[in-house]
Amino acid sequence: MKKALIVLLVLGCFITSQAFAAASKLPDQKPGFYVNKEYRFSVAYPENWKPGTLLPGEVLRAANTNMYSLPVITASVDEQKKGASLDVKVFIESAKKAEPGSDGYKVVSQNDVTLNDGTPAKVFTYEWTWSDGFTELVTGALITIKGGKYFSSTATTIVGGETSPEQLLEMVKGWKFY
Repeated sequence: MKKALIVLLVLGCFITSQAFAAASKLPDQKPGFYVNKEYRFSVAYPENWKPGTLLPGEVLRAANTNMYSLPVITASVDEQKKGASLDVKVFIESAKKAEPGSDGYKVVSQNDVTLNDGTPAKVFTYEWTWSDGFTELVTGALITIKGGKYFSSTATTIVGGETSPEQLLEMVKGWKFY
């Protein structure tokens, strides 16, 4: 009886450790697939896009290789501020501050979604005018909060460009936590 109990205990520990190892495994980073090991998430984008210079708060910036570097996808991580929520209006106000001189922000669509691990998120598209005063842009965005951090991803291109707003949304909706 004692031997059977010990065998069951050892077997239980082995199965638990294997399950934990499988659950904690991150996919490999490769062209078109960014993996953040610190915060355990990934974002996919077209393989032929090239990484760019990160702006404050960004952990990913990759863009098409055309002369305008559009579309562009970003991922950002910030501390969760007191009272932070998945409020699209608050995100838009932040976007305005991040792009001085830009204006005409208009939310076109927004939906609540649940990410692969059960984390609630908000996805939305908005149109806006670049700081040059005439370039019309459209952005697909995802925002979520987890573990005291505020996460966001945006994919932006020219209004009427080859990449539709729906395609931009699909890019950011590819966010996965591990």
